[in-house]
Amino acid sequence: MRFGEAWRPNRRAILIYAGAILLPAAGLLWLGVQSIERQRQALAALTAGATHGTPWCATSQFSGKNWPHLNH
Repeated sequence: MRFGEAWRPNRRAILIYAGAILLPAAGLLWLGVQSIERQRQALAALTAGATHGTPWCATSQFSGKNWPHLNH
C-alpha cells in the first residue's frame, strides 16, 4: 500500500464479521423484542382475568351447579 491510498477492508473479512457478530446480535435483539411483546401480552391477560374468567373465579361462579369437576 502506498502512502496516500485509502485502505479498503477485504470483502471476505466483512462477510466473516457480519456472520460472526452482526447476525447473532440481530437475532438476539429480535428475540428480546419478542420476549417483551409476550410479556406485555401475558401481563394484559393476567390483569384482564383478575376480575373474571380465571380458574379461581370459576369455582365461585359455578358453585352449587352441576359442575362436578369445578366443585371440589
